[in-house]
Amino acid sequence: MKVSGEMKCEKCDKRATVHIIDIRGEVMKDRHMCQKCARSEGYIMTSEDVSFEDVLNRLINDSSELVGVGERGSSESLKVCHECGTSLREVSRKGVVGCENDYDSFRKELSVILEKVHGSAVHVGKTPTKDDEMARKQQNIQALEKQLEEAVKAENFELAAKLRDQLAELK
Repeated sequence: MKVSGEMKCEKCDKRATVHIIDIRGEVMKDRHMCQKCARSEGYIMTSEDVSFEDVLNRLINDSSELVGVGERGSSESLKVCHECGTSLREVSRKGVVGCENDYDSFRKELSVILEKVHGSAVHVGKTPTKDDEMARKQQNIQALEKQLEEAVKAENFELAAKLRDQLAELK
């Protein structure tokens, strides 16, 4: 509902600060609500409603089912870090690794979780604008080094030589 250029909450007629597009099947409905009504309807959650730990544990538990951690006694859940003795089940349950070696010990399982949380298991980060060119160059070098390594493993020496030359030009 619009009054004098301002949207009003469909529940209480206060000023609407939340715009919701509710799509159910083929039907799309625009909804406008104030913060309080949107929260009471379950459209908004705050840190009081759910903790970061709850979200992380939920993501880990959902992901662990994908890689077999959730199955009691499975070989995946019995994996243990050779350095600190932390098990994959423990990491899954607590959401915390025991040491830096856990990242290697549980690489496959943690990759699934990271991809689910961040959309990728590779950290890219942000770079200041003045360093963009240098950062892009470094990323190109890293990508070429990876391609070179794969070409050598595949014994594609012709491609490896081209990649080596490209790397030399960049460095």
